[in-house]
Amino acid sequence: MKTTPRTQRIVECVASRFQIPVERVLSAEKTKSVALARMLCVYIMRQHGRPSLSYPELGREFGIDPATARNACLVCAVEVSKDPWLRGVVDAAARTGGHAEFDRELGGAAAE
Repeated sequence: MKTTPRTQRIVECVASRFQIPVERVLSAEKTKSVALARMLCVYIMRQHGRPSLSYPELGREFGIDPATARNACLVCAVEVSKDPWLRGVVDAAARTGGHAEFDRELGGAAAE
């Protein structure tokens, strides 16, 4: 699957925090830690990366169906609010790939 530079940067950050190879995060693997890392990537992308992405677009970006992308965002919103470690992962990944500084590195949103 081809991901945008922003998605790749977010996935790399989350994978690093979870100590999981990027390839596994982007795979269809359903083990708990890999699935949670993937769901968190979808959530971060929706909340901090490109909030204008629809669930079908998010699904294509991560190789999942739109309902799964929506569910990932709903579940992670709850989990992140309860778990300080997950909140830290979200904050780190958002700083890495989800804000204006990163857009400037790429030369603006059109660079994607």
